[in-house]
Amino acid sequence: MKRENLIFLAGGFAFGILFGFALYRGVMEPPADPAEGAATTGSSVPSPAGPMAPTQAGEGAGLPSSIMEELQLLKRQLEQDPDDLSALVRAGDMLFRMGLWDEALRFYERGLEVNRNPDLLTVSGLCYREMRQFDEALERFSEAHRLDPSHWESLYNTAVVTGIDLGQFEKAEATLRELEAQDPSNTNLEELREAIGKAREEGNASPPARS
Repeated sequence: MKRENLIFLAGGFAFGILFGFALYRGVMEPPADPAEGAATTGSSVPSPAGPMAPTQAGEGAGLPSSIMEELQLLKRQLEQDPDDLSALVRAGDMLFRMGLWDEALRFYERGLEVNRNPDLLTVSGLCYREMRQFDEALERFSEAHRLDPSHWESLYNTAVVTGIDLGQFEKAEATLRELEAQDPSNTNLEELREAIGKAREEGNASPPARS
């Protein structure tokens, strides 16, 4: 058998395992408590992460059959073309909404191998944040910002993690100033500043990520 055929079969097998596990989790496991789906404690703020990103983690619990059918369709697409970026991102987004952040991250990581861009770096960082791996999240946001200094979403989520999750208020404030310089009229900034201010007053930083 040709080497490329072996690679294709191995890739299809890996995608099959991952999708099978995701489908099992989505159908067989009970819906998670919404309070357990957020990485923050106390304050909740929106986390915009770019045009390809999911924003409502865990909203897919108790998935309808149409979602399962789409996941199966994406599986077939990726078996035919493992580098199909739109399918990789769509699969990652759907798994993210199911609250399956580690599985979603695998698809985003595969997408980054195809195209390492700020949007995908940011959504992969959001997966790390939801898994409470805050240092890894910040590394992804930082890389996105290096690639595109005007990438607003990576800066925004940097402020979320530093200010609310980690209680690094000086770093969060510096990031807020940079965000305001980029887009002073953005209404999300006021909400974020209030949430970080509340976290500062209450000493409401999340604990460090567990190993």
